[in-house]
Amino acid sequence: RDAVLLAAWAELEPEAGKAIADRQGDPLATRPMAGLALGALPGAHWSALAPEGALRANGLIALGRAERTAERSLALPEAVLLFLLGAPGLSEELAALCRRADPPDAAAMTPARQRLRDDISAAAAANTGAALQLCGPDPAGKLVAAAAACPTLFVMPGGALPQAPGDAERLARIWRRDLVLTDGALLLEAEDAEARPLGAFAEAMTGPLLLTAPDAVPLRRRASMRFDMSPA
Repeated sequence: RDAVLLAAWAELEPEAGKAIADRQGDPLATRPMAGLALGALPGAHWSALAPEGALRANGLIALGRAERTAERSLALPEAVLLFLLGAPGLSEELAALCRRADPPDAAAMTPARQRLRDDISAAAAANTGAALQLCGPDPAGKLVAAAAACPTLFVMPGGALPQAPGDAERLARIWRRDLVLTDGALLLEAEDAEARPLGAFAEAMTGPLLLTAPDAVPLRRRASMRFDMSPA
């Protein structure tokens, strides 16, 4: 937490840059370096800045480039900074790939959509971590039901997924962070997604995830729950 606050101070306070540069002995080094954070913050350890450590694995801190690890600067991703400012929002990369679903009108809630909404709400309340697979006909109806169940719902077309599994997993990690910060859920329109990047993404994105497709998407390493949209 202290490392995040130090990076936020550098981003937000006009006098922070000079104070940090003075402490680091370089007038151009206005962002805190890893060495400064580890030397100045109580209880700090190098493991906190490891790629698998909580700060970097969860996308809360980004490290700049430098030959020596101690000289790599700390920076806050945009979504983390927005959250700290009390205005949570998606990072620019994700915002370009998705849209936010509007709350549905009452007139759009047919009995079948109401039943699916209730199924989604019950599954979300159970908090099992399973992906929710919305199957059957009526893609628009499945979106309406999901938007009624999820107050903050982002919708991403399956065609927006990167083709390389490694890139899909990286995107999933960003979504996982941003959904926590926005208290949101992601609906992925899986009808037009390639199977390999879709599987890599869905299995790596451990946050709230809904998949829409005529039939269930096979997932090997993530539990899922299937809900079928009834025709009426």
